[in-house]
Amino acid sequence: MSVFLQSRGLLLRLLGTSLTGILTFIACKRLNDQNALHAQYLEIQNALSSIPNISQNPPTIFLLGFHDHGKSSLVNTMCRVLYGEEGPLILRAETAPHCLLSTTSRHKRVSVRNPFGGNPENIISLVDTPPLPAADKLLKSDVKTLLKVVPENQNPGGGMCPVPECVVLVLGSKDVMLGKLLMKKLPEIVSVLREEGLQFVVVLTHKRALKNRKEAEFLQNEVARRARSDCVYVVENYTASANTNNRRPVSVKNDFDTHNKILAIIRQCLEFVATYRSTTLTSKGA
Repeated sequence: MSVFLQSRGLLLRLLGTSLTGILTFIACKRLNDQNALHAQYLEIQNALSSIPNISQNPPTIFLLGFHDHGKSSLVNTMCRVLYGEEGPLILRAETAPHCLLSTTSRHKRVSVRNPFGGNPENIISLVDTPPLPAADKLLKSDVKTLLKVVPENQNPGGGMCPVPECVVLVLGSKDVMLGKLLMKKLPEIVSVLREEGLQFVVVLTHKRALKNRKEAEFLQNEVARRARSDCVYVVENYTASANTNNRRPVSVKNDFDTHNKILAIIRQCLEFVATYRSTTLTSKGA
């Protein structure tokens, strides 16, 4: 009997040690994730402070994409990450049914979370453009039209829509996998951006629609090859669930991978904005 009690006591001690180790690992991982995100916010603040004329002219990022590819959801995700929000997802851009698609750009000015606490210090302009025509109808002129400045009387947000300094091209992962024509159109789209002197980032949304990491890596490499760019990211947007309502909004859990990639995307865009402004100032000086 005493041997049995000793064995049981030893087993309980082992279980206790294992549980303590697991909890310690979880706590360390959470702390490492927080430190990594904090470092990303700090890098973004440093990048913003190095951009010329930022106080009067915030960096402007245009988002281009097809209908139902996750463009508006990406705007909501970027706003959530930049504001450093938790809890229910706040919808700042709402996807319209295909029959009610917007023909004007929606301009969002987002305050960037201060990594040191306190009030946000800088602003980033996100411009949610109208959707591109379907791939079988898309022309290069359509892309150029969406990059034009929207006059004040045509901008429902008020004021003149700013000039694009960087572009985020949003494509649904599964749509790209299944749409051969869309893949063929990709070089035409990015060629217009290059002709306009704009650098770009390609974001493949709906990551969970892909089977596994191998398929995600294959798609990322294929898009990078066709777009001739290394700035390709596969992300899962934060989205409101179908049962979300105003009376009892459902809390959305923040995901480290989504936050980390969104911050990396914004950081890359700010590098492109700085390059665009330096080039513009140089050309004006000449």
